[in-house]
Amino acid sequence: MNPYDSTPTTPTPAAPKRRRWVTPTIAIGTLVAGFAIGSGASGVATAEAPEPEVITETITEVETVTETVEVVPAACLDALSSAEDAFDDAADFSHLVADMMTGIMVPALEAAFYQDIAGMEAATADMKQFGVDVDAITSRISASTFPIEAAQCRSAS
Repeated sequence: MNPYDSTPTTPTPAAPKRRRWVTPTIAIGTLVAGFAIGSGASGVATAEAPEPEVITETITEVETVTETVEVVPAACLDALSSAEDAFDDAADFSHLVADMMTGIMVPALEAAFYQDIAGMEAATADMKQFGVDVDAITSRISASTFPIEAAQCRSAS
C-alpha cells in the first residue's frame, strides 16, 4: 500500500438530492407578477399635455480666441534626428559585438583548441570583416553632428 495515497478507505455517504425546481418556479412567478402589475397600471387614462409653444430666435455670437502655439525650433528637430541616428548606431554596434562573441569567438576558440588550421583561418577572416564593420559604425558616429545641433537647440530655446 502506498503511504502517500490520499484515497479514502471508507465510502462517503451520498449527498441528499437538491430540489432544482424551486428556484426557476420562484423566478417565473415573480416575472408573471411583474407583468400583471405593469399591465394593470397601463390601463389608467392619462391627460394629454397641451402642445408646447415653439419660439424661434437666432442668436449670433462671434468670439475671437487668440492662442499661443509653441513651435519646436528646427535646430532641436535636427538634434533629435541626429540622436536617433546615434542610438541606431549604438544598437548596430551592440548587435555586431553579440554576433562576434557567439558566431566568431566560439568557433575560433574551438578551432584553436583542436588545432584546426582551416577553422582558425576562417575565424581570422571573420575577425577582419568584424573590424571593417566596426570601422563603418565608428565613422558614422564620428561624422555625427549631434553635439553641434544640441548646442544650437539649447541656444534657440
